[in-house]
Formats: sequence, C-alpha cells, structure tokens
Amino acid sequence: MGRGSDFVELIADEDAEYDEVIEINLSDLEPLVAQPHMPDQVCKVSELAGKKIDQCAIGSCTNSSYSDLKNTAQILSGKKTPPETDLLISPGSKQVMKMLARENLIEPLLDAGARVLECTCGPASAWAAPRSRQASRSAPSTATSKPLRHAGWTDISCIRPDCRPPRA
Repeated sequence: MGRGSDFVELIADEDAEYDEVIEINLSDLEPLVAQPHMPDQVCKVSELAGKKIDQCAIGSCTNSSYSDLKNTAQILSGKKTPPETDLLISPGSKQVMKMLARENLIEPLLDAGARVLECTCGPASAWAAPRSRQASRSAPSTATSKPLRHAGWTDISCIRPDCRPPRA
C-alpha cells in the first residue's frame, strides 16, 4: 500500500532464550463476537446461529482500514444481503474510500446490497437507523470499535468485518 520501504523486520538474536513458547494454530480459532454492551462480553459466532440480524454496520472513523473493507468486499462479492437486513459500510477516511474505488472494491459492496456511508463516525454514534419503519427488536451486527446501545435492541458487535454473523 505504498509504504513497503518503511518496513523493518525485527527478529530475535539466533541465541535468544525464552521463558516460555506459546504456539497457536490460527486455523483452530473460531471468530468471537462481543455482546451487549461491553467488548469483553464475547461468545463464539456459532453460538448465535439463527439470530435474526436487521442491521449490520461495518466500519467507523476508528477501525475501518483499507484491508478490513477490502476483506469485506471480497467476502460479499457475488452475494446478496437479505432484503430485511440493512448493511451499512462506513469507510474510515477519504483515503480509504479512494483506495477502495481505485481497486474496484466499492461495486461488490453495492451489489451485495450495502449502503456506503460518508467517512464519519455515524454507525459508532448510533445515528444510522434501520430502513424498516417499525421499531426493530432484533440484533444489529456491528464491526465498529465498540458495541452500541440502541433502544430496544440486543446488540452484537463483531470485532472484525471478516467475523461474519451466522445466517438463519
């Protein structure tokens, strides 16, 4: 992304000794989801199978990097969100929006049924209401920097865009 020359590899000395070595096979990890209303109240995504999602907000001013939204566009490519689900995408900056456009990554988002919002803190400040005129009582799913409080809703906050809530 244009800063490869700034990369400096940091490695330990060949004779370095460690008190403990912890190896984690990342393929064995299941995505976690934060539940109302604190980021430390997590459960496995699979525990939420069948939960109806009215609104899914991905991104905010603090955590929607180019790579996060590129992953989102690739995940959504060729897919459609259910008509009753409002999918909001909020790029973190004008630079991120321009990079997505340059890489033709906005079209897969729009084709999937997403609304691409301005580069603001909109979803994180809870201004983006569902399109439904009826008050929503099911869960919004967010990939913002924090779980949100919406009147009458049970919140679910995905920590990363590629942490997809299960479909019913």
